Amino acid sequence: MKRPSATKQFGKRLAEFRKSKGLTQIEFGKRIGVSHRVVAYYETESVYPPAHLLAPIAKTLSISIDELIGIKKTDPIIPKSASFWKKILQAENLPHRDRIALLHYLDALLKKKKSASR
Repeated sequence: MKRPSATKQFGKRLAEFRKSKGLTQIEFGKRIGVSHRVVAYYETESVYPPAHLLAPIAKTLSISIDELIGIKKTDPIIPKSASFWKKILQAENLPHRDRIALLHYLDALLKKKKSASR
């Protein structure tokens, strides 16, 4: 069995970390100062980004450069729905009282679903 190259693994890892933050390629590119086409290129082709982009990429993804390039192993949490995950991340900026209300609402919905599935 042929083992994927380190750069292919990098592209896959970059895409997973980006998606785990609920970012589109366009949003991510804007944050690191490149076009979405460049982001797509790094995620699919056998090429690493230039060294000067490693720090902005890692900072935007809230990971270390070691995690980004695969020296330190971490598994990103990949949501089934990027738009849902993005809303959850935005909800962290709500006032404390609103976050508590949102958690209570989510708990009620999950409890309702659990009791309906019995």
